[in-house]
Amino acid sequence: MPKGIKGFQKGHKNLPGWGFQKGHPPTKGCFKKGHISLHKGKKFPQWGGENHPRWKDGKFRDKSGYIYILRPKHPFCNCRGYIMEHRLMVEAQIGRYLLPTEICHHINGIKTDNCPQNLMVFVNHSAHVRFEKSGNVKPSEIIFDGRKL
Repeated sequence: MPKGIKGFQKGHKNLPGWGFQKGHPPTKGCFKKGHISLHKGKKFPQWGGENHPRWKDGKFRDKSGYIYILRPKHPFCNCRGYIMEHRLMVEAQIGRYLLPTEICHHINGIKTDNCPQNLMVFVNHSAHVRFEKSGNVKPSEIIFDGRKL
């Protein structure tokens, strides 16, 4: 341990305010029992949805490069109400919702290229992996093939 840091460990009894200890009164500036936060129960509608300064029409791009679109009524949306754009494109083509087990594949590998001609859908993950490695997939395992459009 570096010199001079020995006594500064979390919960050390000689340092006030480090951790909460049963039976000890809180020090100055700490939260006390019954303390109410400044923002407790308040809503800020001026920062919600379309009013937010960083609102981009309900679209965003995640760290892995996929585009998400806000669809809170979709049965397979995530906890924030978004669904991947390429899945929505395929659903519009085949006329039904894709199941969570069905895997959508970008043919050219570009995750933002969501035109129907660039998308394929497989029955499960193992069929998708076999297609990626060798290209040997039964026709019954392909739900949608954009190359045939």
